[in-house]
Amino acid sequence: MSADFWGPLTEALNDSTAKCLDIGFRTTCSPPLDNSPDWLITHSLGTLFSFKENISPKIGYILINSFTRFIDFTPPHILNAMGNALDTDPHTTMKRFLTKAGLGQTLPDSQPIDWQIPRLHEGLEWLKTMDIGEALQQANKPVLCLLGGQDTICPLPKAEAQFNGYEIRICPEGGHGLPLTHAQWCAQEINHWIESL
Repeated sequence: MSADFWGPLTEALNDSTAKCLDIGFRTTCSPPLDNSPDWLITHSLGTLFSFKENISPKIGYILINSFTRFIDFTPPHILNAMGNALDTDPHTTMKRFLTKAGLGQTLPDSQPIDWQIPRLHEGLEWLKTMDIGEALQQANKPVLCLLGGQDTICPLPKAEAQFNGYEIRICPEGGHGLPLTHAQWCAQEINHWIESL
């Protein structure tokens, strides 16, 4: 994935001031932010990345298809196997993962991609070791969680359990790529939630 992933949601929110960060799996990582955003919207692994990089919003968090501890969904030995596969055939490995996530269309079948293998391994390490549950609680800021009822990466029952106590909105037919596949729904839920605060 790249920062282009956020295009549909940014457009749906009519937000020309949004800054989309790239974690650096396909290109170079975005430079650090100059200052804290009012709202921090993250997707999946991006939530762990934001805590690792100490990116903290002034007002609140909007977490989409996210988690506080990934090994509740996928055990470390599976992630280790994925890491080994990345070293031998990164394109097929990522295509397989994104297809499972319902995002296979985001990668071309034949066009080569210069995957940043060391950075992908870093991401796998975050998935295996990070638990941000306590840090999110200590941030003491409003949190909205947008979850997909058909998410095959972070199935709904476990995701809801991780975010117990926070505002949760569920897109029943949505999968793991809500900002891309259900951008209008995300924008509507985000706007309604912000207006209600």
